[in-house]
Amino acid sequence: MAVRTNILDERLLWKPLNLNPVSSPDGRGVVFVLSLCGRDIECVVTREALEQHFWVQPGATEARVLKAFLDGCGRMVAAAERKVRARPGERIVLTTADFGLRREHAPGQPGGVRKQVGQR
Repeated sequence: MAVRTNILDERLLWKPLNLNPVSSPDGRGVVFVLSLCGRDIECVVTREALEQHFWVQPGATEARVLKAFLDGCGRMVAAAERKVRARPGERIVLTTADFGLRREHAPGQPGGVRKQVGQR
């Protein structure tokens, strides 16, 4: 059986451009850039999201915030990808809501329902 090698996996088209993300000018988040087929998309993950989901302590230094971003970059990029697909062309802001919900399949409901993590 021949393997088709000319089909690109869509996930390979995404990549963080800025491997050294920067704090936002107001200090309320971390700014990074994604690229999709040559289109650059500015993304921001809020400081609140970093504190609640990525182990950043309130009052943490900029260096600690950026380290937390790099440690959790894969999860943040995945969340940004989902938002870009849902709202193409918009600047992406990742908040606590982007990391605190999960999708569960409920009987009789196609696609599942959204619940808070730990909720039953």
